Amino acid sequence: MQRPDEITVTIYKEKETVTSVKIIRRNSHAGMWKLTNAEAKEFGEAIYQIQEGCSYEYHVGKDFKLKRIHNIIQPSKFNPSIGIIQPGNYVGTLTIWLECISNSSSYPFKLEVRSKKTDYRTDYRLMLEEITTYCTDLIMTYRSPVIQKFTYNPHLRSKSIYQRFAFIKSILDTEEFWQALHQIEKSPGSQWSFEEGLIDIRKIKRLSSKQIRQLSTKQANLEIKLPGFYKRETLDTPENRFIKHALQQFLTLCLQFHTALPEASDYKEEASLLVRKLEYYISASVFKEIGKLNNFPLNSPILQRKAGYREVLHVWLIFELAALLCWEGGEDVYEGGKRDVAQLYEYWLYFKLIDVVCSVFELKKPEAKDLIEPNKEGLLLRLKSRKHLAIEGIFEAPSRRLNVQLSYNRTFSHNPIHQDEGSWSTNMRPDYTLSIWPYGIEASQAEREELIVHLHFDAKYRVDNLQHSWLNKTVDDELDNDKETFQYKNSDLIKMHAYRDAIRRTAGAYVLYPGQSSKTLKGYHEILPGLGAFAINPSKKNNGIQSLKAFLKDVVELFLNRASQREKMAFQTYSIYGQTPAINLKALIPETYGPNRSLLPEKTRILIGYYKGKAHLEWIQQHKLYNTRIANDKSSIHIDNSITSSSYLLLYTKGEEKTLFYKLNSKGPQILTKKQMLNRQYPSKPTQEYYLVFEILEEIEKEFELITVHSKLLTQLKNFKQDKTPFSTTLTELLRLKR
Repeated sequence: MQRPDEITVTIYKEKETVTSVKIIRRNSHAGMWKLTNAEAKEFGEAIYQIQEGCSYEYHVGKDFKLKRIHNIIQPSKFNPSIGIIQPGNYVGTLTIWLECISNSSSYPFKLEVRSKKTDYRTDYRLMLEEITTYCTDLIMTYRSPVIQKFTYNPHLRSKSIYQRFAFIKSILDTEEFWQALHQIEKSPGSQWSFEEGLIDIRKIKRLSSKQIRQLSTKQANLEIKLPGFYKRETLDTPENRFIKHALQQFLTLCLQFHTALPEASDYKEEASLLVRKLEYYISASVFKEIGKLNNFPLNSPILQRKAGYREVLHVWLIFELAALLCWEGGEDVYEGGKRDVAQLYEYWLYFKLIDVVCSVFELKKPEAKDLIEPNKEGLLLRLKSRKHLAIEGIFEAPSRRLNVQLSYNRTFSHNPIHQDEGSWSTNMRPDYTLSIWPYGIEASQAEREELIVHLHFDAKYRVDNLQHSWLNKTVDDELDNDKETFQYKNSDLIKMHAYRDAIRRTAGAYVLYPGQSSKTLKGYHEILPGLGAFAINPSKKNNGIQSLKAFLKDVVELFLNRASQREKMAFQTYSIYGQTPAINLKALIPETYGPNRSLLPEKTRILIGYYKGKAHLEWIQQHKLYNTRIANDKSSIHIDNSITSSSYLLLYTKGEEKTLFYKLNSKGPQILTKKQMLNRQYPSKPTQEYYLVFEILEEIEKEFELITVHSKLLTQLKNFKQDKTPFSTTLTELLRLKR
């Protein structure tokens, strides 16, 4: 493989040169490659290759131009023979048409657009293989008569043909499968068989009676041969017959796909390459003496345990089911020559999230009907970009039961009503949303009562380095520098902020990317609210899913903690925003900082108390005490928290318009006996055994020194008592009277 600074693609017509297309990179980081024919066939790619997210100039011969491809091929307005190639986020085989200006003839040629990720080929194959395996396992686990009745139909539309071929290729064209066949070829299973023939008498250890009789009729010498049975090692075993049968079955179906694919299909060569590989192994010497399969030895220990054999058995078990699968979402991944590994990563992550959510929350795995449905062409995988798909279950812990829902492509529509689900700004559609709310109520009620929590995740295949992506650059710098490099950096974190801030009841938003490190940021002290990123790689080992799993376990622990700050915040939000505000208070009150941080007009209680006359008022002012009866002549007085938690006291009396305003001790009232009241020179004879007494402070905020409320206005308060017993109101209600 070469890495030139420019590449020249020669265009031929019937082996004669028509012209050439020269492609030049516009900057140093724009990658260019030229593969050998062998490499191109091995990968199923075009020989000439460029890189996604980069920009290139092209020059074609005079009287020729390249056909415009929206946002990719941009001819010059001044000279149609030159222009720009900008593949953007396109990855895969790009078919470009060279057009002759004078006679309108056209000639196709192919460029391969490579991903910036160095392991994208391996990632692509592995993710498609794991999606196929997941779906076929799902079908086998929940197999139903509806699914069993389907067989492969070769007469399908071309899109369906390649969707199915992609699934088949994902399980056959893997390193593990070819290594398994190589292992069988290198060390095939064998057995001893007994065959009848003439045996040299010198090699017979024990003569049978038949051989003794035959020997007695012949002349005794050392060269005599007698008929008998001898052992011979053979490869014609039931297990090898099964392997040969499976390979022939694979080859037959691949040939059907190859025949059904249109000649102009970008994937015809892929099918040809797979057919050639299968033909190579079927023609191996190890299979030449092997006969036809008479019965399936599925219980054979060799087939189930021997290296090579068990891998082929596994592929065979899922092969027919894979041939039935159609995938509408697959068009986003490989339609028209694309290999959109980023979109495939998004799909692959959904299955990984299903596994981890079901594991952490102890949910049943989804049934086949939840993800796969029969249609006229076979079995349709319902997973598709921008199409909502959800699974849900119930998490049961000893102390709490929770509803759990994992959604793919759930849209949170703009909705101005706070109590409803949705976004208060614009429509939002995270890739995945995990919603959790108490068992026993619908999600809509949980939304209204601030009891539901949403966690959002976005798949970002192109993120390279988490630390540099978020922490070292500003968004403006990133937007300036990354227009051409096409890397997701700080903007992904900003998008997570958008989810967190715009979608109601969202407690966290996280990026999922194939990288090396995971990081979460806590908004406060607990795991939620938060933002962050998790490194999850397409790999059969150490894929990073454990860090996400550990995070979700911490989320579970937070939900089981009924005294968490999150629970308190949810209730306060419900209490504050549960109703539309109807109060507009523009009054002079102290600023709410320092000791007065909790002085909120709606939460500050004012005790409205009556004093009996001048002597009583003088006693109140001298002793800094205000007393009220616990009971009157008819009944006891209900003393609730609104009275005992009062922070201020407003005094009024009969025949006096002016009221008096005092600050109370925050420790609350105390109970004094009749004797204790007399010891404090109470001006009249106490008639009750016990009194509720509030302590008045010397100082009051200067803003409150100016408060004057006409005593006649107090009757407008909803808790006003005609019998002059004390009651409590809020500072808001009192100041509104003042106005």
